[in-house]
Amino acid sequence: MMWGGGPGPWWPMSIVGVVVVVAIAGLMVRMFLAGPPRGRLRHFGRPPIASWPGDTPAIGPNTAPGNIRVSNAERDEVIAQLRRHAGEGRLTLDEFEARVGEATEAKTMSELQVVLRDLPVLRAPTRRRR
Repeated sequence: MMWGGGPGPWWPMSIVGVVVVVAIAGLMVRMFLAGPPRGRLRHFGRPPIASWPGDTPAIGPNTAPGNIRVSNAERDEVIAQLRRHAGEGRLTLDEFEARVGEATEAKTMSELQVVLRDLPVLRAPTRRRR
């Protein structure tokens, strides 16, 4: 028994609501299983972006490896490498300070690679076993 003593005048609306919810859920499942949209309308006139897992961004002049912008973590990693090179005697204190300034101001990967231009690639420090 329902509230009010019976199904009442609104029971068809509850059935319609359930049907609508089930239909929307079915469409969402279909869209998920179909994967990313394909075809002409995919990007709506904008350059494609990597918005779905497995998609790759468009190849263009700004996506070359040297033109990709660097993060603070990548700058910090280069500064740590410079610190090790200075500690091993490959850089003077003046060179170290100048290169840290260049690394801090670097915006792209190519600018950051210039900082390490004449230094050997460092290997991870090894720990001795006791």
